[in-house]
Amino acid sequence: MRTIDWVGAVIPYPHEKITAGMTITVKPDGTFAERNIPRINLRSSWQTNFQVWTCERTGHLGVSGNPVKFIQGHNVYAPPGNVAICAAINQITKMLDLGEQPGNMPEDIMAAGRLTRTDIAENYVFSSPTECQTALMDFQTNARAKYWREKATVGTTTYFGKRSRHTYCKMYGKGDEINVHHISRAIPEHQRALIKMEAQNMARFEVTLADKYCAKHDLKIGDLTEERIDEIFQTMFDRIEFTPSMNIATDEILQLSDGTKIVYFAWKLGHDLNALGMAARTLRRHKTILREQFGINVDVPVQEQKDENMISIEEWNPAEQPKWADLQNKYGSSTQTGKESGSD
Repeated sequence: MRTIDWVGAVIPYPHEKITAGMTITVKPDGTFAERNIPRINLRSSWQTNFQVWTCERTGHLGVSGNPVKFIQGHNVYAPPGNVAICAAINQITKMLDLGEQPGNMPEDIMAAGRLTRTDIAENYVFSSPTECQTALMDFQTNARAKYWREKATVGTTTYFGKRSRHTYCKMYGKGDEINVHHISRAIPEHQRALIKMEAQNMARFEVTLADKYCAKHDLKIGDLTEERIDEIFQTMFDRIEFTPSMNIATDEILQLSDGTKIVYFAWKLGHDLNALGMAARTLRRHKTILREQFGINVDVPVQEQKDENMISIEEWNPAEQPKWADLQNKYGSSTQTGKESGSD
């Protein structure tokens, strides 16, 4: 399921001006160079922040942040469409006591909110953290983009078009992100452990629609229906040329001692095991382990026997949202502009 992972928007919502002071830069001649109105970092009960401000020129409400983390403390799973955005903004208006009648923002006003940025993401699940990391390295090595010129890598994260003001994307390990940016400690410990465990086996492809793209297509919060999100995401995903072609050993093989793994992989590659420099007794011990635990006779060439201890990653499977993470019922429904959206 494709979900919203970040939102920046300006909403035509009447409210008293949000004040957070002002920063003024003064030139050497005493004239003002610029004025900057700081944004408020509003902190939810999940200990995550959302930036909020009043636009000086229009008086509209500006918001920027991760709506999913703001309403539930993590973004491994998320509700569909713009449900999380609506829930986060309604929570903000209540926290700041905004509007003439504090409460949920009227749907038509929220739907008219002009997007300045939004991220759309999809998770892919693998059988183990090792398989996930191997798949990410395979993507990093072999993936090409039809549209984005710049390719950058940081660790196992791969970027295409990074810092573009139109669109860009990245592929990364969700477990890696959680290990660096911890999920909220306000989440019960048993659930936090479950979320971390599931994230270790996940890769995430994330598309960012930046300010110029949002302006060109006049995107509104209400446009982010499940159908429109799928359409935009698929268009961007189709720009990537990538065919999974990686073979990896099972976790059982990878957990063997270094010596036994050396014998196994040397045999897989067709090397002469007697040239490994091991003592005869040590080599016999490793051969016995492979024969008794895995049914592998390394004295027989690899081409002449079946080996089920290697996995071929030929397809990336989108992660399905588990029942315990069914968030739509918890946070309500989405809101729409009521207009039909054409394809981009």
